[in-house]
Formats: sequence, structure tokens, C-alpha cells
Amino acid sequence: MIKAVIFDMDGVITDGERSRFELLKKLLAAKGVHLDNKLFSKIVGIRTMTFLKKHFSGKLPQTELDEIYGHRLSEFRDHPEKYITPMPYIKECVEKLSGHYRLAIGSSNKIFEIEQVLGFIGIRDKFEILIGSNLVKNPKPAPDIYLAAVQKLNLAPEECIVVEDSPVGIEAAKAAGLTCIAVTHTTPRAELQKTGADRIIESLKELPGIINRLRQIAGHSGIYFPAP
Repeated sequence: MIKAVIFDMDGVITDGERSRFELLKKLLAAKGVHLDNKLFSKIVGIRTMTFLKKHFSGKLPQTELDEIYGHRLSEFRDHPEKYITPMPYIKECVEKLSGHYRLAIGSSNKIFEIEQVLGFIGIRDKFEILIGSNLVKNPKPAPDIYLAAVQKLNLAPEECIVVEDSPVGIEAAKAAGLTCIAVTHTTPRAELQKTGADRIIESLKELPGIINRLRQIAGHSGIYFPAP
């Protein structure tokens, strides 16, 4: 039986991927480096420093990448209103689910960022467990974040569902042995269909109803998903 729902944060709860990308574009431009819009898909679900090292270590020294990363963190901390945009229906979705399921976060963000986002949106009290990248050894697509969330919830993998938006996050969820629902907030359906996502939805408005139906038809052998 499904007992918990584990949400990714950026791209699921908030439009953080896009705002983070635009901020990095501005900070890199100040260093004379162009961030191409075509790289947006490469930042989805990935740690900021991992992204910077992969795409800009040959253009800027590590000290300047560290400076950009520090500016990114301080700007986010000092001006949350510029960078935290709740996804449509997130508050309604969480409100409906919280009375029936335990809720958790499994995010590539650090804990202080998760706390800030949830507090700003006004849904912090709905989440029992928060797992950020600073609490595990390996980031997504490694399963560490989701394995830690399941362990902290003290549940079996088959009792949890993950909500993700990126191929990297879906890979992490499936590697942890979890059922994964993907929402097309940041990644087109055609790309999500190439992943291991068990179900694809267009909006969080669909999520409570789908999870309730899945809970009703869940058997001892696992969860059966009708064709998307």
C-alpha cells in the first residue's frame, strides 16, 4: 500500500530550474562567458556546481566558478521573491495529499534552500522529511537521495511514490527501486517517455487522484499502472 509521496523540488514544487539558469546566465555574463539557452536541459536535476564544472571549467578557473556559485546562493537567500515561483496547483495538491499520505522532499538542493522554498510558499508544515544533496554522498542520478528519504520514513520502497520532472531524477528514483510519476513541467513528454517513469502527467492537478487510484489497485506484487 502507498503510504508516502516523495517530491523533487526544483521543477516539481517550484520553477527553480529556470530561475537558477537565468541567474547563472547573468553571473557568467559578468565574467565574459555566454551561457547558451540550449544548455537549459543540462541543468535540470543537476547540482549547480556539477553543471558549472562540466560546462565551464575550461573557460573559467575554479576560483571564479566558486565565486559564481557563492553569488548564486546569496542572491537566492537574500531575494527569494525573485527566484521562487510556485508551480501551478502545488499548494492544492499538497493540501489534498497531506491528509492521507506522509510527504517528503528528495532534492538536489541543500537543506537550507529546501526550507526557504517551502517556507516562502507556505507549505513547510506539510512535509515530514527533507533530504537534500548535502546529506548524502552521491547526487542524482545516483539513488542516494531517495534511498535516504525511504530510510528516514522507515518504509519499504514499494510503499513510496516519487514525483519527478527530469530524466536524471527519474533515473535516481528507479535506481532506488521506487515507483516514479513524472510531470512535464521542465521536460517534454516525448523525452520523459524515454525514461523509466511509470506514469507521466501534465499537471500536479492530476496527482492526488492518480495516487488515490493507484493505492486502491495496488497489490502484494507491487503497483500496477494503466498505460499512460
